[in-house]
Amino acid sequence: MKKVIFDISPLGSFQFSCEAYIIYYREKYGQDIFFYTRKNGKYIRIEDEEELKHLNSRVITNKDLGYEIDWIPHDSEARVKPFSEELEDDELLIKIVEDLGDNASWKNSKMKVVELQDVN
Repeated sequence: MKKVIFDISPLGSFQFSCEAYIIYYREKYGQDIFFYTRKNGKYIRIEDEEELKHLNSRVITNKDLGYEIDWIPHDSEARVKPFSEELEDDELLIKIVEDLGDNASWKNSKMKVVELQDVN
């Protein structure tokens, strides 16, 4: 049996919660990451756990750009690369999804760990 992460929502697009990103980056890279959302034409850093759970839009950065900024560059130096299906069998991410349950998902996604049987 092989475990993989699968988005079981028909509307989902393999989107993970802020909490899943935080845990992954701390455990895998020993790094803190930062979340920003647009408010009144500015990017505002969000730190409150409850507010992070309910963000409708976000930009994740690998460095603290300050509490309020006008612009976030579109490059790998500033932004965290979104998780993609390439990580479906990443052992750390699988553990995080198992530990967080429904709290591992963001927006319309419903991330689950499923076991695949080898039919050979």
